[in-house]
Order: sequence, then C-alpha cells, then structure tokens
Amino acid sequence: MHAMGNDADARRRRTPPLRLLVPLLCVALFRVSDVVRFSLRSGQYDAPGAASWEEWALTGARPPKVKTLVVTQLPPVKSEHYNLYLGPSWRRLMEDRRRDTYDTSTERVHADLFIACTQHSCDQIDRQYCNLLNVTGDHSADQMAWTNMLEHRAPGELLCYYAPVPEKTGETYKFAHSLNFLEMEPFVSLMQLNYYEYVLRTDADAVLFSGLLHVKPTGSGMVGHGYYGENVTNHIVRHFAETLLPDLGEPFREAFGPGATPSMQSTLYIRADLVAKFVATLLQATRTLHNEAFERGACKKLEQLEVVQQFKQSYILAEGKKPPVGPKKTWICMWPFWMKGTSSLYATRIAVDYVLENVTVTSALDALSTKLSFGDQPAVDVIQSHVLGLKHNIKESFGPGDSTICVAPNQTLKGLRSRILASGELGPNHPMLGILDAIETVAYSSTTPVPSTIYHRIAEIVLHHYVPSAKGVSLVLSGGRV
Repeated sequence: MHAMGNDADARRRRTPPLRLLVPLLCVALFRVSDVVRFSLRSGQYDAPGAASWEEWALTGARPPKVKTLVVTQLPPVKSEHYNLYLGPSWRRLMEDRRRDTYDTSTERVHADLFIACTQHSCDQIDRQYCNLLNVTGDHSADQMAWTNMLEHRAPGELLCYYAPVPEKTGETYKFAHSLNFLEMEPFVSLMQLNYYEYVLRTDADAVLFSGLLHVKPTGSGMVGHGYYGENVTNHIVRHFAETLLPDLGEPFREAFGPGATPSMQSTLYIRADLVAKFVATLLQATRTLHNEAFERGACKKLEQLEVVQQFKQSYILAEGKKPPVGPKKTWICMWPFWMKGTSSLYATRIAVDYVLENVTVTSALDALSTKLSFGDQPAVDVIQSHVLGLKHNIKESFGPGDSTICVAPNQTLKGLRSRILASGELGPNHPMLGILDAIETVAYSSTTPVPSTIYHRIAEIVLHHYVPSAKGVSLVLSGGRV
C-alpha cells in the first residue's frame, strides 16, 4: 500500500505528446449543451467560460486550467457502488489520457479525486489508481507533505487519494454520511491549503465522464439539474427556511418565478472558498428539516397554507386524483411533494439559495437523471451522471405506474418495450433498447434480480455509449462477470 505525501516525487508517468491545435475549432468542441447559468441580479444566460476560450481562439494563448477536487465518501454499509460506477469511470479517464492520440492541451480543468471511507469500505478502493493519503496527526507536517505532493507531481498528472474517516455518532439521518466528511479531517485541512479552486461532491454510484476535464466551472458554482418535486415543493422549502432557519438571513433569489433556481439534484460543484459555509448551511438545514419539518403537526399545518391549498385544487382535484392519506401521514408529506427521506435534497436547495450568489444549474451534472435521451449530450459536455437515477427515470418515463424494475421486472419491461415501440420515439439502434435487453437478461432469469446487477448492466451500457475506449470492455463484479 502506497502512502501519498512522502514520495510523490518518485512517481512519474509518461505524458502524452502535445499536438498542434487549430484554435478556432476548439471553441466548437467545448459547446455545453443544456447548461444555463443563472445570474442573480440579471437573470441572463451564458455558457460557462465562453469568453476566455474565444480569446484563446483569437490569440492562441491557453488560459490556465481550473484546479478541481472531486470528493466522495464510500457508504459505511456494504456496497459495490464504487467498484461499479465511480471507480471504473475514473480509471477510464486515466487510461484515455495515456493514449498517444489524447491531447491534454484541450483540457480546461485539472482534476484530482479524494475518497473518504471507513476502515471497512476503504478495502474497496483500487490501489493501482488510488493511494492512501499520508496522515500522521502532525497537522503542520501533514499539510507540508500534501503541498509537496500536489505541487511536485508529474506534469499533467491527475491524483487519486483516499483517507479513512470515522462515522459520526448520533446521526439520525441515514444519508448524512455522504456529507459529514466535508466537516472532518483530512478534508478540512486539504481545503486550508488553498490549492484547489473548485470542489465537486459526487456519489459513489455516479459515473464521471470526459467533460470533467473539459467543462469549466464559473461563478459560485454549478448544481446538477433534475427533478426533485413539484412547484409546491419550492414554496415549502422556502417556508421552512424562513420559519425554522431564520439565522440564514436573506436568500439570493426568489423561491419561484423567472429568477428562481430551477429544479435540481444534489451534485455540487462549487468554489472552494465557499465550501465551508455551504456545507455548514447544508448540514444545518438537513438536520433541522429531518427533525422538525415532517412531524404530523408540521404536515397538518402545511396543508393549511394557502399555496398548498391552491396546489391541491389545481394539481390533484383537477386531475381527478384523491389525495393520499396514510395512518400517520397527511397527503402533502409524501413523495413527490414533501418527503422526509429526501431532506438533504431540499436542504441543498436552501444552501444554494442562501450561500451561492450565482449558480449554474446544468445537465452536465446528474446527466440522464431526467432525460432518457443519450444522443443530445456529447461526452465532452457531460461531467457526471448519477446512474442510480436511471432506474427511476425509465419507470417514470415509460413504465407502468404500479410497478418498478426491481419489484416487478417482467411487467415493467413489457410495458416499457411496448410503449417505446408504439411511440416510435426511439430508433431501432437507440441505447435505451440495449438497456432493456440487458435488464431482460437478468429479469427473466430463474433467480430474483439483484439491484446491483441491474445497475451494473445499466452502467456498462452507459459507459460504452459515452466512452469510446470502453467498447468491448466488460465491468467485473466481485463475484465474477455478470
């Protein structure tokens, strides 16, 4: 096991030769599809980093690369997500950059990967591509060693390093482990080095694409675009932000309307100097919402809000739907309106609105979380995809409303295929049909389909579609090929 920070100078990799570049063609290569930057004050849109690269096209001078740290925490429970998604996608990026035909001069971002893990989950990490961060407990000495590691690496080298972190005791929200490490060592000390300009927080069940090195973040940062609730959800989020978290002050934008933050997911790509404040706000909001905003009394009061009553009339009664009422719940405190299990998602929106002065909500992050189309975003425009969302996405877009791929795979797949063929929306060679074929292989087997196997097949096809070098390569589970 190799410890990073003491002998980083000894590790050198062969860097690919730089090739001549036609500047005017580069501007076209870095088109960012479906990326909207929301400026707080003006509400105007622009493509991130466009001005600097137009200048490059005219002058031939390359702007400096943005230094980004991608961070994630492996779940403390047994999970193969890292080995199925994040790990293989990082390895593919590394392998592609070693090819003689790869031109690093086209990159706009220099990215490293930091993985926080428990003593148990650290065993999942591939030590060939990722190394243990040397942490001695001597704060000053560690920071000096890390600075030396970062500043004296081989030219163009991307580093992956990991460190064990403890589980936070007394945590009541089960998904908080993916955020708590951002307030722990060694991440806090890494940020104090002031080496990185942006931090991208992602999940272990996400896939990194080549856009990580080509899509340049701007302003306060970027957030993944995707579905997180109905319009009434925005009102409820702001209602609790104002009533339960008054110390946050004034938000940078309205809860709804033209200047509001669009529907978003939880992947964050924000300026490094804003991380501490953002994380503190996010965790405070998460715990407050989880503990106080979903009790029966709180839900009853929500139902009486005028905006909720209006929503009930327009969305539910107008469509002939009966509001769901459980023995311990009111209809509003259920997905997709307001659900306790997604407290951190609502808290992310609070942190975005109260901490980030300007933010880009983009499908370059959490790609495919709300769309089934694979062809509208070239790989160079995609930073990351949260693959787990594909299962829900397929169901919501084509599947029957009373089943899911995992619970009733045969029924769901029949419904998917018939609706796809009937709609004529997807061509015969569309990757979505390949996904269905792969899932059917598992779903129609004699054994009950295992979710990780289904996700593995989806991830494999997604990777093969986006990453040309992945064609013909099969992912491998711990138990062998699936």
